[in-house]
Amino acid sequence: MLISSSPTGSREHSCLHEQVRQTCDKPPVVLNKVFNNVFNNAPSAPPADWVKSSPVRPADGQDGGDFMMTLMSLFTLLTDVIGRLTKLLGDGTVPDTVAPQIKPSVQVPIDPVTPRELDPPSVLEDFSVRRNGERPLKPWSGLYESPREFGQTYNVSVHVAAVKAAMLRFGQSPMDVFREITPSGDGYDVVMRDDYKVHISRDQLKQVASSANFSGDDAGMLKDAHFITAAFIARKKDGSLGNPPFASFDAAQQASLRGEFPKRMLQGLGLIGHMQMTLPDQVLEKDAIGVFEQGIQRGAVFAEGAIDRHGRKSEAVAPGGFRGYVLN
Repeated sequence: MLISSSPTGSREHSCLHEQVRQTCDKPPVVLNKVFNNVFNNAPSAPPADWVKSSPVRPADGQDGGDFMMTLMSLFTLLTDVIGRLTKLLGDGTVPDTVAPQIKPSVQVPIDPVTPRELDPPSVLEDFSVRRNGERPLKPWSGLYESPREFGQTYNVSVHVAAVKAAMLRFGQSPMDVFREITPSGDGYDVVMRDDYKVHISRDQLKQVASSANFSGDDAGMLKDAHFITAAFIARKKDGSLGNPPFASFDAAQQASLRGEFPKRMLQGLGLIGHMQMTLPDQVLEKDAIGVFEQGIQRGAVFAEGAIDRHGRKSEAVAPGGFRGYVLN
């Protein structure tokens, strides 16, 4: 702070001091204008009487002009600082964000998403085109037992009845009759509705198709019936239906095609949780689907209030001594 006893110097110094003091409460833009005004109107040298009368003297070897230049440099520096603050705060702009130029030191590979492959044609050839619970288009004539000739010992009436009943209740496709079918190795892994698991090879499917003595005018329904029957025979081979296990699939097939009981056939398809012994009157109900016995190891399917007789829809008449099972 400069102190002077000279009237002229005191007035000029007081004026400068007053302008600086009045800017304390002003915004940055006003401060900038005030100091620019002070700087532009500042004298280039102190008044002669101020230098002579002031008790504060420049250092030895420094005249008044040099001292004033030092003061002007301070004003210049202060003006520059105020100008920068005004530019930063006064116009409301925000500096651009500088994106960091940092490259990761470890490159993490991203595995591409592999689309699910469609089932190969060889898999689809083993099934009909019926899917998602679709019922048979020809529930009566599409599948039935071939007429037996003299001397033939096969008896597949119960096989046909149980397979048709399952198709009418759950859908024609084996994928609907069973819980899960998965291509595996030389054939398929099958999980039945009671969680029993069997494996069927494509050779076994061909074997059943050539030996089962099924007839019908729906090729797709016949194909699905052969698959369902093959799964039953694979389970019978394991000895899980109250019979001893068989040495081979062929041996189990020969024993089965000589005749089955309706209860064992339905259980062998994994439908034990869906079958219930029925009364004769239930055969006449329109929504009832099931199998009833027609004698020893003989059976027929009933549905829509009718009974199947070798591929023909016939009037349902419950015989005496009736015993059968309805699927629900």
